[in-house]
Amino acid sequence: MAVARTRDEDAERIAELFSRIARAMWAVKPPKMKSIAFDLTLAQGRCLWVVAQSEHCTMRELSKQLGVSPSTACELVERLARAGLVQRENDPNDRRIVRLRLAPKGRRLFAKHKQERNEHLRLFLDRLTGEQRQMMLGALEALNDVVQQVMQEKK
Repeated sequence: MAVARTRDEDAERIAELFSRIARAMWAVKPPKMKSIAFDLTLAQGRCLWVVAQSEHCTMRELSKQLGVSPSTACELVERLARAGLVQRENDPNDRRIVRLRLAPKGRRLFAKHKQERNEHLRLFLDRLTGEQRQMMLGALEALNDVVQQVMQEKK
């Protein structure tokens, strides 16, 4: 029989599980996955991820999504552009607006990272039944929906 817990107890357990799972998954990450970042900092990796997810985003949109100042976003993009991972383009309708997209090298890096990440996740997911995977997906999708709602309310 399940014991009823308070919301605070649930929050503590969820935080603990997220942290424990993340640490454990990182600990068994194959060495080749640790090296694919081409010496990117965490901030540069996040920047690359946002550009990949929001192709043709503006510098303002990027800085907002990263939660950094526009000047910090510009510095990150400059480093990624010098590395050949991101390209800047002037908006055809407004030359003052700079749009970002992955350069071919950045696209290849991102695709390789996704492939290796998925292979790594399969180490764990293959040990779950189909029903367990579906339950986990449902719970994560519900949590994501709530997170998105909260983010929209914060705007």
